[in-house]
Amino acid sequence: MLSQTTGLRAGPAPLTLAPLGGLAFKRAVADAQSARRTRAQREPTMEEKILFYSAIAAIGSWAAVAAAFVIVLLQNRAAKRLTGLQLFMQVAAHYDSPEMQEQRASLSRKLLDNPHAVDLNDSLLVFYENLAILVRRELLDIELARNTFSIDVRSYWHALEHYVAHTRSTFKDPCFFEEFEWLAKFFFRHERGTYSYTRVSRVGLDDAAVRAFLNQEALRGTLPPSAPHL
Repeated sequence: MLSQTTGLRAGPAPLTLAPLGGLAFKRAVADAQSARRTRAQREPTMEEKILFYSAIAAIGSWAAVAAAFVIVLLQNRAAKRLTGLQLFMQVAAHYDSPEMQEQRASLSRKLLDNPHAVDLNDSLLVFYENLAILVRRELLDIELARNTFSIDVRSYWHALEHYVAHTRSTFKDPCFFEEFEWLAKFFFRHERGTYSYTRVSRVGLDDAAVRAFLNQEALRGTLPPSAPHL
């Protein structure tokens, strides 16, 4: 098309976009937001569902395992305590049996007659050896063991230390009755450490107290069966 004034061909008119009105702009923004929400809220795929439920199942399985472990642990502790109490009753019954009472009385009388005697029946020492192993492995209740055996073990160790030294020297083996020695020292340390706010019994700590203890032990074969353990 020629211009009437210049005679030149005019180009096409420039393309312009009409500005969006207020209502049209708001509608466009709302449509965009709606599209985003739709994409965010889309239905999960089957693979995503499987992964999600597998994770839930795994968490539930580990929770069940943890709960079962706690239950077993508590049951084991209760069973161990019950077994320890039953074992203690058996050990204490054997210690106060008529046969053992007679052996203790006979040993005490020999030591009273000759504190340095070495021709002794060591059955009681063997009993303390086995008792020490049970205590060391925590198979017995420590408080019950201490209350029943501490004074006796410490006293007999004091009275028989010379016999232990003689046996070790004779057989050239320092391991003889080492469990008995450990038990005596264990009871002494336990009472000193646990009961430091009270008096620790003198029995087993000096000659006079040990002699008084042996005098009581020497009567064991003559006491009636219902007599309390001294």
